[in-house]
Amino acid sequence: MAPSEYPHARVMKAYTPEPGQPVHLQSGDIVYIGEESPKYRGWVRVRVPDGRKTWAPEAYVRGHEGEEGMALVDYDARELKVAEGEIVTMLLEMRGWTWVRTRDGRTGWLPLETLEILPGQPPDQDEPAYGPPTVVSPIRT
Repeated sequence: MAPSEYPHARVMKAYTPEPGQPVHLQSGDIVYIGEESPKYRGWVRVRVPDGRKTWAPEAYVRGHEGEEGMALVDYDARELKVAEGEIVTMLLEMRGWTWVRTRDGRTGWLPLETLEILPGQPPDQDEPAYGPPTVVSPIRT
């Protein structure tokens, strides 16, 4: 999909991520698998060896709740701080969340309920020539 074909959305409710350093996983990283999100089915809590915790799509990790598991793909858990009214480009949507790019080039996750999808491309949108996000990589076998 060409960059101009990705859907756009307007931030309807400002969003601020929880404080802390975002977790970045690489395929093969060891993680501890926690509970499934009660609000977002298909997302599980994972803890990395340094003790930091994050939510990750369950399809991105192998393992069972309460056990050590492994990241199956590269994954960036960064969430974005955005203001009401900002326009974002939706690059990937996954179970109630979307990986977006802002007009100033920042990328990260936002909850879908904070966004209103816009019909067509906003007329004043200057679309940077970026390709799709590098959120995931192919599963290596």
